[in-house]
Amino acid sequence: VSTQSTGHLMRCKKMSTVSHRYVRPKSLTRCFAEIKKRNQSSAISWTPNSLNTARTPPQSWYTEESFLSQEADKVLKTNWQYAGDLDRLQNPGDYLTGSFCRQPYILLRTQSGQLKAFYNVCRHHAAKLLHKESGNLSCASKSSACPEGSSLDIICPYHGWTYTSEGRLKKATKIAGIKDFSAKEFGLVEIETSMLGNLVFLNLSGAAKEPIAQLMTEVVQQLDQAKWRNLSFIKRKIYEVNCNWKVYVENYLDGGYHVPFLHRDLNAQISFNSYKTITFERSSVQIVNGAQDGEEEKKKGMLEKSCGTEERIDFRERIGDLAVYAFIYPNFMINRYGRFMDVNHVRPLDPCRTQVVFDYFFDYGDEKGDSVEREKKWGDFISNSLKASDKVQVEDEFVCSSVQEGLRSDAYERVRGRYSPQMEPAMYQFHLQFAKDMNLKPC
Repeated sequence: VSTQSTGHLMRCKKMSTVSHRYVRPKSLTRCFAEIKKRNQSSAISWTPNSLNTARTPPQSWYTEESFLSQEADKVLKTNWQYAGDLDRLQNPGDYLTGSFCRQPYILLRTQSGQLKAFYNVCRHHAAKLLHKESGNLSCASKSSACPEGSSLDIICPYHGWTYTSEGRLKKATKIAGIKDFSAKEFGLVEIETSMLGNLVFLNLSGAAKEPIAQLMTEVVQQLDQAKWRNLSFIKRKIYEVNCNWKVYVENYLDGGYHVPFLHRDLNAQISFNSYKTITFERSSVQIVNGAQDGEEEKKKGMLEKSCGTEERIDFRERIGDLAVYAFIYPNFMINRYGRFMDVNHVRPLDPCRTQVVFDYFFDYGDEKGDSVEREKKWGDFISNSLKASDKVQVEDEFVCSSVQEGLRSDAYERVRGRYSPQMEPAMYQFHLQFAKDMNLKPC
């Protein structure tokens, strides 16, 4: 009921006569009754039916803190989560840090050359150990210059407890008189790791059933055709989006449905009619060809007529002849196009805010030599491509925030949305797997 109507009703109650008493329309009364009944009986349930008859999930999936807490335990922590890439972990002591589901972690190359991950938490009083996003342990805890041969220790900035790169507690300061203490019991807590190509993943549950490469054989086969391995890391960019993490995932999984309407500049660089989606149990792949000769110019002409002076910064060479968009359940994307690959890790902050980490990689081909020469040759191309990519992300950020606002409405909860059987099978498959992992009973 509107504020105006509510105020009118309150005034009516004070009047001696009832001749002007507010009467709520029957349709609105029925609407509220249906919403109340549904909220009581099936706040989180979802009836999958089939793709051509199913309705989209309930409001509570996207707005409730308690539901996000369940997701963290049943879906997010139990599945493999992206942590970094081997290109930034080539030398002993190289490390990357991050946080997922409020669990800070370190991914590093040990002194012996092993790849290990630990919780980024001191075993003394839980202080965070490493604060930079990346670096090398030879300099991580030292204020002065780092000489060659520096020990690769992790020193807590709070009380100086010191750990080796293998996670062993090397020194605990000022503990004279302590009883029942064993240094072996106070090493860093290790996190299980797994590789997919040159990408490194973590499992925070400690109970991973299979390495991620075994779970994603179909995706790897598709990506191998696009030559996605051994690319060079060039940049990380982080976006914060005002939406639930699943809203962002769903936007990615609509089979390009939104591209002609939301990403008109990008749409001019692809042959939209070639779009196809392949779904698997815990992954999917979307494939689209680059714009054919003459197609790009035709679309640009249409774009100018419909959008006027809207900035157009995308270009055919960025996308190349083929774009492959691979989704790995529940919240990771690998996008291979032209000379680029970007990977996207979707990290929930709260029910209505999401952080999306973009790591960009570039294919220099056989040019593995001097970095100055590579920058001279490819610098402008990379810079212009990243600007075009950023425009796409800003457009996605806008629409995902808009969807989140709409999901809070009573209108959505009364009559939920539908799926496009032609465009959205990957989104539907995502919801099926999610409901299964959450053990949600059909309503």
